[in-house]
Amino acid sequence: IGCETHMNRKIREFEQISLSHLKDKFCANMLHEMQLIAANNYEDKYQDLFMEQMTFCGLLGYKEFVSNSEWRSRVLDWQFEGCYRNVQEKRRESMINSRRCLNHKTSMGIGALVANIRFLVDVSV
Repeated sequence: IGCETHMNRKIREFEQISLSHLKDKFCANMLHEMQLIAANNYEDKYQDLFMEQMTFCGLLGYKEFVSNSEWRSRVLDWQFEGCYRNVQEKRRESMINSRRCLNHKTSMGIGALVANIRFLVDVSV
């Protein structure tokens, strides 16, 4: 909110068509990446990125990011007692408690689930 003027200036500066065009382009690239992650059995190191992309483009209204029930199930399966973590995670600053829950990954998991709930509510109305 309040940054549209700044964004439009940057779009002109970098000779882009429009903000809408950029969102379409970014989300098309992200969808392709998500499909590759899924095709490679959702490697642990890409779960965070997968949920980030689902959150970003899903909340922008791109239904293909949140209409896939397998993807939704995976995000739910990655939870550990209400949060998300990595077994190999070594960075203490990203942990939120003694259960080794990760701030960013948990935030992205919540965002992805919110985007999915929003989609499911919109479909059912």
